Amino acid sequence: LGGALGGAQGGAHALIRETASASLDGKEIACLDCTPLSDPGDAAARLCAVGTWTAEVFLLTMPDLRVVTTSPLGGGGGGVIPRAVLLCSFEGTPHLLAGLGDGALHTFGVDPEAGTLRDGKSLSLGTQPITLRTFRSKGATHVFAGSDRPTVIYGNNGKLIYSNVNLREVLHACPFNCDAFPDSLALASESDLTIGGIDDIQKLHIRTVPLGEQPRRIAHQPETRTYAALTENFDVDAAFVRLFDDVTFETLCKFRLEPDEQDSSVISCAFADDPRAYYVVGTGYSLPEEPEPTRGRILVFRAEDGKLQLVAEKEVKGAVYNLNAFNGKLLAGINSKVELFRWVSRG
Repeated sequence: LGGALGGAQGGAHALIRETASASLDGKEIACLDCTPLSDPGDAAARLCAVGTWTAEVFLLTMPDLRVVTTSPLGGGGGGVIPRAVLLCSFEGTPHLLAGLGDGALHTFGVDPEAGTLRDGKSLSLGTQPITLRTFRSKGATHVFAGSDRPTVIYGNNGKLIYSNVNLREVLHACPFNCDAFPDSLALASESDLTIGGIDDIQKLHIRTVPLGEQPRRIAHQPETRTYAALTENFDVDAAFVRLFDDVTFETLCKFRLEPDEQDSSVISCAFADDPRAYYVVGTGYSLPEEPEPTRGRILVFRAEDGKLQLVAEKEVKGAVYNLNAFNGKLLAGINSKVELFRWVSRG
């Protein structure tokens, strides 16, 4: 269809005839969906979702294909191309899902009367393109997200729940129901076709990542898709700040603290007038002759290209036991005091 979208229906003298069209300002179409938003579904849809090569999603009314709203998918025109969009309802609440080519999933609430989107959120399900398909389980609508980390999405008490599937990779999925395999799914990978069911969809899947060190604190940074973990290695008597990929949990970088320095706190935050995300680590120097640390540091890191870059440090009089973002500033609990710090950019 290129940069145009057309609507068609059957007629008495033609198999297909065009009834409406929309150009979307000439933007190339990557994917579309017009699943009815009612649960379990009406015969005809009132909205159509379209993902474009400019990393945007459009909502159009049906059947006249009038554009009612648009939203960027994390890039404002320069992001990753969406590979799948899906309109569906969880517990009677309409949603729009958009799966990107890098394994990211964007979710929106939908007002079907006004055709507007709200409460946009994003999370990473894997590293490969996502496919989306609805199916029914125990009388409720669920969505199977196929990728290198397949996930089942469903609603529970007004929230979206994401349950990992114990399969390595699924490229496509569809409902499969027959006498031999009732209420099942057909799952396709590059080399296999699997027919199976979801036994316990709310089962918690736990993945253990060996560290070889004692973990003390952890923080997540969605902007860089990383975790920062504070660890201690008793064999070498040293403390570290370790950077992990939040999908593979691979150690990307390791920053060693000074002798006798212990890491006590870590957060991910942004400061006023600086939209970039930073990891802030609080430390204290533990000396045998001191009943309580009298010296510590606040370290500010930026995660870039899989590395931790120390961009600022501040010596303080005591151990930094707690850190919190506060109105664009940094609030720190240092020994028995609470101190407020302001971020000053260096040009």
